[in-house]
Amino acid sequence: MKLKDCVTAFTGINTSKISKDSFTDGVEMGLITGQSINEYGEFESELAQTTWIVPGSAEKFLLLDNDIVIQIRGNVFKAGLFKQSEADTKQSYIASSNFVIMRVNTDFLQPEILVSYFNSSFFKENVIAATRSNTMLITLKKLLEHPIAIPCQSDQKALVSMFYRYADLQKKTLELFNQQKVVAETKLFDVLQRSNKDTK
Repeated sequence: MKLKDCVTAFTGINTSKISKDSFTDGVEMGLITGQSINEYGEFESELAQTTWIVPGSAEKFLLLDNDIVIQIRGNVFKAGLFKQSEADTKQSYIASSNFVIMRVNTDFLQPEILVSYFNSSFFKENVIAATRSNTMLITLKKLLEHPIAIPCQSDQKALVSMFYRYADLQKKTLELFNQQKVVAETKLFDVLQRSNKDTK
């Protein structure tokens, strides 16, 4: 089976239709950037850019829950799962043409599986490396022709659980690291202050 058999896909909106400055009758949107997708494959709405577009020009580009957003331009290839929080439902989001959006159109494949696969070292080493020079040369057409093996439902359930556990663990590890960093820097500052007093 190929990806085109289980997803609907399209390229994001052309950047010529996007303005970083507000204008009369412009519609405010959240624009997905590479920074909006964290290293765990999750979407972070607070890192999306505020942008404005001409009314009626973005309907077919609007992101929906569980859309897979894939960065295919630049030096980094990564995929993220778009999830909109309940507190953020009034905001609409789009992605630029630097991204491909995939929407799973079958019940027997969970989007988290594809996100994990695209971000895996296996995919990057065996698929991305074959087409990489100074820039990414992966296209939507090439992605859709890529063969995909779909795990059974029980394996998918386990993998989806791992996807969220891994993301949660990574976040907690980063939080702990930042806390320890603050403690270490505070102690270093205190030591330096005492040392300065002793030398006077």
